[in-house]
Amino acid sequence: MDNIHDFIISKEMNLWVYCAYLFLFVFLFCIFLIFLDKRFLFKKRALSDLNAIQSSHTKPVSRLGGLAIFAGVFAILTIATALSFDISNLWPFVIASLPMFIIGTAEDLGFAMSPLRRLTAICASSAVMIFLYDFWITSVGVPYIDTLISFAPVGIIFTIFASAGVTNAFNLIDGLNGLAAFTAISISISLSIIAFSVGHSNLSILCLSITPVVAGFLVLNFPFGKIFLGDGGAYFLGHCLVWIAIYLMHLDSTINPFAILLIFFWPVSDTLLAIWRRKALGRPRHLPDRLHFHQLTMRFLEIRSFGRSKRQITNPLATVVLFPLIVTPQISGIIFATDPIWAPVSFAFMTIIFIATYLAGIAVAKKRNKQNSAL
Repeated sequence: MDNIHDFIISKEMNLWVYCAYLFLFVFLFCIFLIFLDKRFLFKKRALSDLNAIQSSHTKPVSRLGGLAIFAGVFAILTIATALSFDISNLWPFVIASLPMFIIGTAEDLGFAMSPLRRLTAICASSAVMIFLYDFWITSVGVPYIDTLISFAPVGIIFTIFASAGVTNAFNLIDGLNGLAAFTAISISISLSIIAFSVGHSNLSILCLSITPVVAGFLVLNFPFGKIFLGDGGAYFLGHCLVWIAIYLMHLDSTINPFAILLIFFWPVSDTLLAIWRRKALGRPRHLPDRLHFHQLTMRFLEIRSFGRSKRQITNPLATVVLFPLIVTPQISGIIFATDPIWAPVSFAFMTIIFIATYLAGIAVAKKRNKQNSAL
């Protein structure tokens, strides 16, 4: 009995040491990248970043955080092996991510990459994952669609585009200080809890490993916004998290797909809203705008309380305001992870709240604009 107790204590201590090493490694790497970016790389893209329609900053910010996250995942493999945590299944995630990570990082360095080229790279990474692992989404919890995707070619195509959509969604929310990083951490913790609850402890440790990696970046990203994930980092994080979720559903068919949608609710709902909004307004779907939920939240804070000159306050504060809306669906996803009824009901309820809140924000913004025009 004492031996078992000693083993458990040893594992827990190893896990804390493991997380501390990962955090420190990524933190120091980010500091190095910020210095490197200021000295050599800012000038190539600084003006275009500040003039971008979706910009939420008043001065240039490093977009090389993805390099630190990518290096942190390599550190996960190295340190985990040394501490006897078997998470070797991460290698295919890293290998498959290379097409989109390279294209995304090139964009972050100032080399123009068209939306089509970036989307192609993301889809290529998803296709490589399917080739390496030989699994894909076979159920979404909707009978008719489940029948369609049970046919392998349809299921593979569906998986490629669904995973690509979630991957790209992380890039859309990498605008406010801390928003993408907080979302990634809450998703990784949620997936870790679900994986542990259904008996997949190694996969749970893999999910948990992502948390200190992102946290090492987060302390420099929030609240002061010294560094951002950039396209490469957002794509890479989104790719790893969505494929861990797909892998988890492949390992345990009792996990309800709607529970996984609740875990990824914020990036998915914001992306679908952007697609619908741009279509309704007759705008190209690939062009950015300033009507994302997080951008409206920041502008609301500027208009009602602080003013645009205080963006260094409203930017991180908007993330804090949104965090309960991000975490609440995830809590529901954890609670109803294997529930075939309450998981979809919760998803429908959260969708209604999301849409109603967004429309209320639009109405307030329009009313304020009319008042300003009248003056």
